[in-house]
Amino acid sequence: MAASASSKAISEIPVSPQLTTLSGNTLHDDGFDAEAQEKEKDIFQAQARQPFIVRLWHRLRQQRSADDTLSEQDSDDGPEQYIRTIEDQPDGYPRLACFLSSDQNFGIYRGFSYLHSRLLLNIQDEVRAFEKKLDDLDEIDGYNARGVRSRLNSRVKDVEIASQEGPDSRQALLGRIKTKLLEYGSFSGSSDSD
Repeated sequence: MAASASSKAISEIPVSPQLTTLSGNTLHDDGFDAEAQEKEKDIFQAQARQPFIVRLWHRLRQQRSADDTLSEQDSDDGPEQYIRTIEDQPDGYPRLACFLSSDQNFGIYRGFSYLHSRLLLNIQDEVRAFEKKLDDLDEIDGYNARGVRSRLNSRVKDVEIASQEGPDSRQALLGRIKTKLLEYGSFSGSSDSD
């Protein structure tokens, strides 16, 4: 009966058949370390209790350190880089910024598309008003003695006359239109995402 109890106890132990040998009533294990396995189990359980983002960060950090080791072996003549670690950063925005910059996939930022649209509409209306002023100036521009609007046919002539007119000239207005259109272009490309 003692033999059946010991064989039952042996059969309940989960072990790999390749690493275990049985001689008599004694179970011999080649390479099984219960203490190491228990420690590994504790580490796994502790990691499972951490927030997902922390586990992801640790995994990326391990991967990055392995990649850095490989890249250091490949090229030793490159410039030395300063690497920020999250643990070394003070709490708040510095630590958050360090985390977000630790992987390119973490850099997800709000685009403020509503505000971009509002600014675009405002600039668009300003450009429209400038366009109306330019049309009015073109209509007001008088004909020369031959009945030709020489000022509209020659930029050089327009620049000469504009120097006498000051800030209300066509050239000054075209300068303001150029500035406003550049401003409009800088906003129009970034209003797609939110």
